[in-house]
Amino acid sequence: MENLYSAPRVHAPAHNHTHATPTASVGRNGKYVVVELSGDNAFLPSRCVKCNEIGVKKSKKMYWLSPGYLFLILVGILVYAIVYYAARQKVMLHYTVCQTHREKKVTLGLLGLASFLAAFVAVVLQWGLIALLCFTAFLVFSIWASRYFGIHKVKGNRVWLFGAGPAFLQHLPPVS
Repeated sequence: MENLYSAPRVHAPAHNHTHATPTASVGRNGKYVVVELSGDNAFLPSRCVKCNEIGVKKSKKMYWLSPGYLFLILVGILVYAIVYYAARQKVMLHYTVCQTHREKKVTLGLLGLASFLAAFVAVVLQWGLIALLCFTAFLVFSIWASRYFGIHKVKGNRVWLFGAGPAFLQHLPPVS
């Protein structure tokens, strides 16, 4: 008899998440990594995107909307939000990051959290200027930590990504 109080079980096939597909091509165009999409997936080589060392594989869902839609903010933020969710393009980015750069990102996130807590304490103690400086530091660290890799543009079945390190870009073939 089956235990009715046990956790549910999922019977899903095991996925082999490799970061190289035979059909996907990866290259560089200046400071951008150009990746050919395989469906909604963009696969990068199994090397750290910052320093080209061996690392841990990661996946991240990213969205892109043409900057031409930004004028809709003038019409109204609600109109922009509706168009954003309707017209955005989703890309599931599969990339690799080494231990050093992963720790750097975590450190930036922790610095952002610490500066937010310091801003909160400064507000409670009514230290206005210090609160403003700490909150500014929070914004800088948080944005810096979150923008590890980003989409510059999507055109057809190709994605242009920014944020790759020179060592990673150097080992990619040039594309137009």
